[in-house]
Amino acid sequence: MADHPKLAALKKLTTLLEGITIADGYSVDLAGKVFRGRMVFGDDDPVTMVSFIEQPVQDYGEMVGANQGRAYEFGVILQGFTTDDPLNPSDPMYEMSKDIEARLSMISEQAKNGQPVYPDIYLLNGTINTFKFSPGIVRPPDGNVSKRALLYMPIRIGLASRVG
Repeated sequence: MADHPKLAALKKLTTLLEGITIADGYSVDLAGKVFRGRMVFGDDDPVTMVSFIEQPVQDYGEMVGANQGRAYEFGVILQGFTTDDPLNPSDPMYEMSKDIEARLSMISEQAKNGQPVYPDIYLLNGTINTFKFSPGIVRPPDGNVSKRALLYMPIRIGLASRVG
């Protein structure tokens, strides 16, 4: 049985972000450090990591076309952590955010002629219809929420599926 469309998209996003490695010129290494559905992390988890968390409020969607397809967007938040700088704790998080934004931009990047720059990645290879993300919010450690600086990046993913 095929994955739920949301899970299929999240799995492809996971693979895409795991391509962020120092060997490929990025500032952090996320290979094997991208999770789905995890909100709580402990001392046994990697220091540098990200997790996709589905937002609790979602789009109702709408029925489209004679074939009773349903189009909708769903939101996720990418939550990320990395090693802090003792003097400026959020600085490394901005670098990690830059890497993530560069990688996510590949999903919808088009050349001047309108063709995808990265055809194998474009719209997650046809898994999604639209993709939007914010530049992210970097927060310093505060002791209550996190001992380290963290990143919250809201993402909106457009999907279409058949009903029935």
